[in-house]
Amino acid sequence: MLPLFTVITTTYNSGTLFNCVADSIRRQGRDDVEYIVIDGKSTDDTISHVRANADIVTRYISEPDRGIYDAINKGIRLASGKLVLILGSDDALAAGALDALARAYAAQPADLYAGRTLMMGAEGREPQLRADDAYGIGSLVNGIPFGHNALAVMRSAYDRVGLYDASYRLCADANWVHRAIRAGLTCHRLDDVLVEYGESGASSVDPERILAESARVIRSNFPFL
Repeated sequence: MLPLFTVITTTYNSGTLFNCVADSIRRQGRDDVEYIVIDGKSTDDTISHVRANADIVTRYISEPDRGIYDAINKGIRLASGKLVLILGSDDALAAGALDALARAYAAQPADLYAGRTLMMGAEGREPQLRADDAYGIGSLVNGIPFGHNALAVMRSAYDRVGLYDASYRLCADANWVHRAIRAGLTCHRLDDVLVEYGESGASSVDPERILAESARVIRSNFPFL
């Protein structure tokens, strides 16, 4: 029987950070989760931590890649679950997140299921809920309407929309969601916090590149601008 969920984590020199995301999946307490780790040939002890979590890691690959979205695409190609989630090595699933998604999946057929993101700031800063937008044509200007790591995608939706455009280094997630909107994919929104997001990833520390790639995403949706 195929699992309901495939969770994909990409890593590169993540070290002990990986234990946090792995433990958040373990704490979900579900036996219908396939967990795939795609490592970019880390030079530290990341793989030893991946192996130490063999009770929940279904499969891992460690080899060079062409960036985070190339790594994510590798994971999607391997995914056998009905719903695919993508977590960074500094993310953590909120308590009961997969239960909430399973209830939504049973109650409301959709192509995408998007919950809330709790953004964990630097030490001394209070966590804040991400300010999300409506899913629809208007978000083609505003950017990605919800946290990408709080998004569960039907595996069949990747067959319809395609994989991530790995020519983007930081904004391929926004590009993919925009393509999904234009393709008419449906999205069910959850009020539940699904993920706690660590603000140490590349997209949080390279604002100039994010602005450049965001402009490119907008131009791809509005070529006349």
